[in-house]
Amino acid sequence: MVITEYDSAGNITGITINPEPEELEGINYVEGRFNASDYYIQNGVPVEAEDCGAVWDKETLVADGVDTAVLSGLPSPCLLIVGRKRNPITVTGGVYNFTATNAGAWRIQLGDVHLRPHEWFIQAT
Repeated sequence: MVITEYDSAGNITGITINPEPEELEGINYVEGRFNASDYYIQNGVPVEAEDCGAVWDKETLVADGVDTAVLSGLPSPCLLIVGRKRNPITVTGGVYNFTATNAGAWRIQLGDVHLRPHEWFIQAT
């Protein structure tokens, strides 16, 4: 038997092959093998994660705090992790407006369990 373990938010946390009965006590799991980048668990049922086709309107922006790059085509609402921040921000309306005051490459990541992992990069000069 193969089981897929998950947390209270539906994030897949591991796969165990031939678990002992005592290993199953107190954990959330479903029978079968489900990849964390392709599935999440909702109400005890594996659900295939959605793709996200969001794109930037430009490849670079001026790091002046005014110039704005627009990431559009996001699901609404969704969670984004900007740069090295650990706390995601909630974006509604399918659009994220990004400005920067520091030059460099910036990474934006999806933070939603119901979406396939994705990240975008933009250069601030």
